[in-house]
Amino acid sequence: MNAKIAIMISGGGSNMQAIHQAIISGQIVADLLWVSSDNPQAKGLAYARQHMIPILALPYDKGRAEAEEILLQQIAHQPIDLLCLAGFMRILSPDFVAMCRDKYRVPIINIHPSLLPKLKGLNTHSRALQEKHAEHGCTVHLVNEALDDGAILAQYSLNLAEKMQENITADELAKQVLALEHQLYPRVIAEFAEKFNAGKGDLPSQNVKKYVGL
Repeated sequence: MNAKIAIMISGGGSNMQAIHQAIISGQIVADLLWVSSDNPQAKGLAYARQHMIPILALPYDKGRAEAEEILLQQIAHQPIDLLCLAGFMRILSPDFVAMCRDKYRVPIINIHPSLLPKLKGLNTHSRALQEKHAEHGCTVHLVNEALDDGAILAQYSLNLAEKMQENITADELAKQVLALEHQLYPRVIAEFAEKFNAGKGDLPSQNVKKYVGL
């Protein structure tokens, strides 16, 4: 039986699309059960509808507690093996993270646009340039109760010092890092699915892998 995954988005869902295309191509041997969003106008939902992927609307306008209760009900009703945050711009509550981990045995992973533990939070590309970091990139990590603090699973980096010599802007850097995200996230999920499908564990590998690109 293939691993079952779900994805949470807030906007365009480009990482969600990269994951889905990796499933279609066979890179990821898993079933995508549903895509959820806190934003009913999220452009990524149009892609999900086009590809007949079930959608779960989250009523964050009624508060985080109610939205997360609907998520937990969905996980209880339709169990998944991995929950992937892909540009989901809400902070999950510690209670929700603990419930997924301890009651439902569902690891949550996220992709963050920096080389954690550097540059947690927002505006990572402009901050990397302002602080003159020698390298920059993206990180896939486990989600725990603290922001951008979970165990690092894999990273993709680029030579930022070299790019600053070319006067790269924050917007240009964001596009290059996003291209790396589209490679890294499916790679990590594919490894999880391969091990899960072989009965070799239900947690992503915490042997940190670092790739270099661009």
